[in-house]
Order: sequence, then C-alpha cells, then structure tokens
Amino acid sequence: MHRHQRLILGIVAAVLIGAGIGVPLGRSLARTPIDGGPARPFAYQILYRTSASPTGSNPTAGWELLTVQRPFVASDLDYSARPSPGSKPDGGSAFTKDRLYAFASGGFRLISDRQPGPPGYDQDLLTQMPELLSRHLASDLGRSDAVAGRTCRVYRFLEPPTGAVAPLSPSQHDDICLDSQGLELAETWYLKGRVVETRRAVSVRVGSVKPPLAPAASASLPGNAVADARLDPNPHSFLPSPVAPTGFRSGEPEEVLEANPQQAGQLEAAEVVWYFVKGPDVITVEAGENAPGRLPWDAEPTVTRSVRLTRLGAATSAIRSDGAELRIDLGDGQWVRIRGTVPLAGLIVYADSLAPPA
Repeated sequence: MHRHQRLILGIVAAVLIGAGIGVPLGRSLARTPIDGGPARPFAYQILYRTSASPTGSNPTAGWELLTVQRPFVASDLDYSARPSPGSKPDGGSAFTKDRLYAFASGGFRLISDRQPGPPGYDQDLLTQMPELLSRHLASDLGRSDAVAGRTCRVYRFLEPPTGAVAPLSPSQHDDICLDSQGLELAETWYLKGRVVETRRAVSVRVGSVKPPLAPAASASLPGNAVADARLDPNPHSFLPSPVAPTGFRSGEPEEVLEANPQQAGQLEAAEVVWYFVKGPDVITVEAGENAPGRLPWDAEPTVTRSVRLTRLGAATSAIRSDGAELRIDLGDGQWVRIRGTVPLAGLIVYADSLAPPA
C-alpha cells in the first residue's frame, strides 16, 4: 500500500532526516519533568478496515493489522481479506530493535539495519500535541468519534505523519482520530478535495499482544543495505558517553555505518547511538560525523525552533511522528541528535545534562 511504500522508502533513502526554520523556544519549558505526557501502553494491536483510491475512483478495500511491542518492535501487515490465524499477508513491513524488514513473496526480506528507536508506524503524536498545535503542524477539529468501542478526538495533519511532521496546507489534509492513550483509531486522507485513503479500527487490544508472524533473526544483511549497525560496549566518539536519564535504564551502545548510495564501498556517515529505556518510552543520543557541510537532517525541510542548550550550545528542535528531536550542528561535519518519546520540554532538560565534546 501507499503508506508502506512511503515509510520504507523514507527510511532507506535517509535513515537520518530533518531540518528547518529557526524560531526562539522559551527556556521556561525546561522546568517540565522528562517523562511527562499521556500514559502510553507497552503493547497494542489494532485491526483496521482500509480503503485506498489513489485516482479518486474504484477504491480498493483491504485490512491492516498493526502490532506494536514498545519500545522497539512492530509489524504492519496488509491483507485482502479479514485475517484469521495462519493467514498470509499480501505485504507490509516489520521492525526489530535494529533491523527493518519488508514482506514480499510470502516472507520477510531484510532491507537494512537501523539505529535503536521507536519502530515505524508506532506514533507518539498525542505526547507531542501541544508542540504540534503551536507550530501549526496539526489542528484540533474539536470533535470526537466512537471507534471500536473507544472514544477518540479528531486532529488534522497535512498527510499521514511519517518522520518529521509537515506544516498544514489548504491543498490537502489528513484527519486522524486519537484516543486518550494516543492510539490512532481512524484516518481519512484527502488530496485535492477527494478521499484517497481511509482506515478505521474494528478491534483494539492493549496489553499482551503477539504479531501473527515475525521475521527470522538469522537473516543476513544484504550487500546493498543502507545502514550497518554493530554493538559496541566501548564506542569511540567525540561525545562523552551520556548518563541515563533519571528512571531510564541504559542499553548497549551501537555504532551505525551508513553506506554512500552513490559510491559503492564508501561511507556516507558514521555515528554512535546510545539508548535509554523506561517502560514503553525510549530516549536516544546520536553523535555522528558526515562530510563537512553535510548534515543528516538536510534530506527534507522541517519546521524547527531554536533553543540554547547549557553545554552543547545552539540547537534546533523538531517534532516527528515518533517523538521529539533536538539537533546540534557542531561544525566540520560533527553533529549530535537527541530523540525521545517524551515531551520536548523534558527532552531539553535531559539535553542540558549532556557533557560537551571532549
């Protein structure tokens, strides 16, 4: 489906994305606790009834089964008929902590390694809603709906949120109904005044869930993979190893090497990723090096706001579909990026505790 193509192409084309327009951000926000925001469930599974009509006629009906096991694992699978135990999907994708897979020809195919973080399709929109509204990246339509036995509130976006959230525009919009736990229960996407895609939940399970099928952990990385991730208990980086945020536990750091898609055998970037987990939430700190003058968030325009960090200096903030983000350009191709499924103000509190480059 179009949604899967957008996500997979976006990740493969640029594992690192974002950029933007600076607007001052008030420092009074720094008093906010790191882990505030709505309660997020550890795991959930939603079965959607879908309809897609890219040309505006002859809509194609289908089913979508989204299974999320936070903070890292998810699968999103498409079916032509309502799935039952043992049903084979027609397509889809799956994420583990550090790998991305696509489903095709009856099985999963490993596409690339990825840095630890929220899996694709697992949104963090409700946590970030105050920032989304203030930046005109979303609007509250002021109405609610009852879907699959749950109540949700309708918000308007430019398009199905994937990665950095784009600003609103009169030419198209995507209306999403979010419940009190931030789960997306319904969506209607309009292009040029016509509906091109809808999805509506018919069942929702929160708690212990299991995907209908999962990729084999033994799959080998393809030779044309965009990113190669390696565990490294003693990473070498210009950034001192970050201390875990209060209440979070540390994972083992990873080194991520990104291939140059234009020149075989050459690297586009190298980075070290530290990650910290607290229940369903995750905060990551990335320190990387690119060629001078090139930054990982240059791949697409993003609405950002300026903020001054205590030790790392000038930064910009962005809001993504999977959480908040802080970006620091240190010059000469060195950069730091901090992401989290926590309110932006709390992420700033944590960023202020990080030591500057040695």
